[in-house]
Amino acid sequence: RPALDAVEVAAARADGEALDAALDTVDPNDAPPPLLVSEGVREGGEAFLTSTPPQLDCLVRDTAAIEAAAGEADFSSILLPAPLSDVPDAPLLSLDGASDALRHAVAVVDLLAHQAPLLTSSYAHRTVLLSRLFTRTMPLPLPRTS
Repeated sequence: RPALDAVEVAAARADGEALDAALDTVDPNDAPPPLLVSEGVREGGEAFLTSTPPQLDCLVRDTAAIEAAAGEADFSSILLPAPLSDVPDAPLLSLDGASDALRHAVAVVDLLAHQAPLLTSSYAHRTVLLSRLFTRTMPLPLPRTS
């Protein structure tokens, strides 16, 4: 790590002195009051500490009634579109392009696999994407024939 030059050291020293001067002018009575801690008693007679001011204890006493009124939560799934167009369709001529195509294909296949319960024929989409990637976009050399 490079050393600081004289200008940066002087600026840091001036900032530190200005901060010290500002802190010396602060009145300790201007600080916020400490958090109120009061004692409470649960239904079983067990004592506990609470930071709620005693004036607000009357607002929420019976949380069981609130929970009963809440009902069941609706966890509907969010269906994200699979970015199939991120995987190139034209033949690739460089190793960098092939690497990027494979990386995009992994992301799309992973997204489609996670959404398999929500999509029809997710397996077919993944199979077609990978087969097209390896046969048309990134054609591998054919084996030698004798």
